[in-house]
Amino acid sequence: EIRNCDWSSDVCSSDLNAESLQKMPADDFFAAWKNHLQTFHPEFIQQFDDAQLRQLAGMYQPRCRTLSDPVESAKFFVLADDALVYDAKAWNKNVGPAGSPGHTTLSQVAEVLRNLPDWSPTAIHNALEQFATGAGKKIGDVAQPLRVAVTGTAVSPAIQDTLALLGKDSTLKRIEKCLAFTPGSPASA
Repeated sequence: EIRNCDWSSDVCSSDLNAESLQKMPADDFFAAWKNHLQTFHPEFIQQFDDAQLRQLAGMYQPRCRTLSDPVESAKFFVLADDALVYDAKAWNKNVGPAGSPGHTTLSQVAEVLRNLPDWSPTAIHNALEQFATGAGKKIGDVAQPLRVAVTGTAVSPAIQDTLALLGKDSTLKRIEKCLAFTPGSPASA
């Protein structure tokens, strides 16, 4: 199946090819994806070093249907922090206005993350789990407002991986932007 698809093109989108991409050995997927990025998305690939690209490949390979899917799904990583646009439905459901549960949780989590000395996926995961347990919340109730704050949507790879790759400064800037967001403003979609 893999041999029948022209990986250098941007048109490999059948279910069979999606399955092939998802089952491909990680190193093979990375090589094919990197070649695809160099050809079709040079502006995207320039934003990352090889280690970061490998992280992205690992995050998105299990759910991609084409080699361009990860670029679309991961575009929030390359946006300037102040250019992030919030999906209104995701924001209303998961964050909400000041005083709402999601907004309050996000504000509290921002403080936890601000004080986190180790910005690794494991440290982030442990801090979020500890916060959730201490606050009597499910991890999803903590992760979803945070996900909306940093991606603009309710969908991303594992939150600890997303935050680690995004970086501490961008994460905190995006949380602050989300906490100050008002629906109907230019930052909503």
